[in-house]
Amino acid sequence: MAFYVQQLLGTGHVHRASALVQALERAGVRVTVLLGGGGDDRARFGDVVVRILPGIRATDTAFAGLMDETGQPVTENYWHQRQAMLQAFLADDCPDAVMTELFPFGRRAFAPEILTFLAAFRQQQPAGKIYCSLRDIIVPPQRPHRLAQSFDWARDWFDHILVHTDPSVLPLTASLILPSDLAARVVNTGYVVEQKMPVPLAGVFVRPPIVVASGGGAVGALLMEAALTLRQRGFMQDDPWLFLVGRHLPTETATRLQQANNSVQQIFVEPNRADYRSLLRQSRLSLSQGGYNTLMDLVSIGCRGVVVPFVGAGETEQHLRAEIFAQYGWVWMLPEQDLTPDGLAAIMSRAIEQPTQLAQPPVIDLGGADFTASWLAARLAG
Repeated sequence: MAFYVQQLLGTGHVHRASALVQALERAGVRVTVLLGGGGDDRARFGDVVVRILPGIRATDTAFAGLMDETGQPVTENYWHQRQAMLQAFLADDCPDAVMTELFPFGRRAFAPEILTFLAAFRQQQPAGKIYCSLRDIIVPPQRPHRLAQSFDWARDWFDHILVHTDPSVLPLTASLILPSDLAARVVNTGYVVEQKMPVPLAGVFVRPPIVVASGGGAVGALLMEAALTLRQRGFMQDDPWLFLVGRHLPTETATRLQQANNSVQQIFVEPNRADYRSLLRQSRLSLSQGGYNTLMDLVSIGCRGVVVPFVGAGETEQHLRAEIFAQYGWVWMLPEQDLTPDGLAAIMSRAIEQPTQLAQPPVIDLGGADFTASWLAARLAG
């Protein structure tokens, strides 16, 4: 199987894809990852074959354009380089099936590349299957004709749409209503959670820390700035605060954090750590955004978490998910428009009054990775 994954801004798509790929490998499915825009994340896939396409990233948080690895606008020649690599892959090692992450319900700017690739695959493997790997929430295009086009692509090319959610908690219909013929192709897998054992905790804090993280950091500056200001005012100063800096955090914010790094004052600033899940297990409180993987970590581990969902450029995904999870009592949500040091202090104070672990473990299907792997393995074997 080939798994096409394209990063644009954050790192969540790669994290979810890596959990799926590792589950597929455990189920005996040989996978090749076709990875664009996230070459630094190759290691997350372990020993799986990863073909790195020339990187493409969003120019800004509004997804106003695309840039190459040098920060320049993507040229036609650059697209041709990527397409040549995809065609070479099919010539060298054509798979029995292809899975695309998000497309055709996202990554519209990559449609010419993906559709050309799928057409070449179908030409070589007429009976080959094509699947879409979809998160729980979709932000549909605002223009109706674009949504209709996505539906047409799904009809023409995709055999099944694997939705990584628990529909009893958050059905796809909360954000996207599919036509009946496409709804019949949906398979709800359960939520995808990293299954491997957490990396042992490196170092021990005198007291359980407050962990502040924003994934890759591309849209995490507001949270980091508010949290640091709050801590420097003396809020919860008896607790160690650990700020984890993603590689895409704006330079100005990263610099301010490094200048505040002071172990005597119990302000610790480090790059993102491999033992993040272990940190959550031992934390007093987590401060983060509301992405898919972040909420899965919080819910599966059961630690207290305050989330500030990203809502820039018309994004509704994180806010909707955080709002639903907060209604269940699994997290505490602070809307981004209310993100001030005082607003953060108020919600942290409410969260910290609760038990260290969630009193009632969530009744939620977190077996999406293994279900997806077994479901696909059975069909590929057939």
